[in-house]
Amino acid sequence: MNWKYVLTLTTVAGFCMGIQAQAEPSRPLMSLENKRPALHKAEVGLLYLHTELSDEIFNGGSVDEETPYVRFGLAPKLTAYADIPYIQSRPEFGDSESGIGDANLGLELAAFEDIFDFPYLIPHVLVNLPTGDEDKGLGSGDTEVTVAAAIGTTVEEIYNWVADIKYTIQDEA
Repeated sequence: MNWKYVLTLTTVAGFCMGIQAQAEPSRPLMSLENKRPALHKAEVGLLYLHTELSDEIFNGGSVDEETPYVRFGLAPKLTAYADIPYIQSRPEFGDSESGIGDANLGLELAAFEDIFDFPYLIPHVLVNLPTGDEDKGLGSGDTEVTVAAAIGTTVEEIYNWVADIKYTIQDEA
């Protein structure tokens, strides 16, 4: 069969089945920006992190995390967040471990935005639940609550600046 026909049939079949894909510029991992899902709409994604461990501190090896997440627009300026990572730890010495890590639940409130969506102030709270196995190194074993506020702006419509101030409350047993 000719490759032109295969490509055409695959494209037509994809459109008929309603397959959609969307890409956007990368988003910050350590801070929060003022992009949120529309009211009563969900944003679903998968975050993948690969970490090579230092020989001097962790005896080498690597850790992979696949974290599916969902963000949902509860109200016009209120967004709910949830994720649960799947962790695969492969130390250089010892047994490899894998399983779910600590789940996160959070809320974000766009408290202030000017008419063009910048500058902005977004207070947010994140609860880290101890769902991962602490003995296997897949979780912390403690509930943590992080209270934070992200303050950001855009300069000349291309430079984005965000200061995310966080305070974490850890459970002491």
